[in-house]
Amino acid sequence: MKQGLVHIYYGFGKGKTTAAIGLAYRASCRGLAVGFASFLKCADCPEVCVDAPWKTFPPTEDFGFWENLTEEEKIRLRTQSDARLKEAFAAAADLDVLVLDEAVTAYSLGVVDASLLLTLIQNRPAGLEVVMTGHALPKELEELADYITEFIPHKHPYEKGVPAREGIEY
Repeated sequence: MKQGLVHIYYGFGKGKTTAAIGLAYRASCRGLAVGFASFLKCADCPEVCVDAPWKTFPPTEDFGFWENLTEEEKIRLRTQSDARLKEAFAAAADLDVLVLDEAVTAYSLGVVDASLLLTLIQNRPAGLEVVMTGHALPKELEELADYITEFIPHKHPYEKGVPAREGIEY
């Protein structure tokens, strides 16, 4: 197991975070130490709940959608996101699996420092498995990945006006 591969779940279909959590849960059930850092999500999102069987690195502040933020809020979000990324990788020596939820989107939008994320992945501990989720797949991350899975929506209740449901979609 100590190979430490890089997984990317990306696309616009539902299930990327759910797949990452499934892998994290499987790993923790097998006795592996798991870390979970979330980007571009609310500070109290269920993915980083205190009862999770892994170490969490939650957002410290809610910002809302990137496109609606002021420049000052974007700077604050970038600063906090880079700090969370550094914190997660600083703990990586004690982890077997590190999930970086929405890190691919954060990378694409410039919410995390691109060179920082690439450097941290390239210099991660030898046995650390890294799982990232997001929407579009940047070439630089594609080249680092060992697993790439694209999620494509074919049908979603949102198209019929059904809002996101707590515990199911969020």
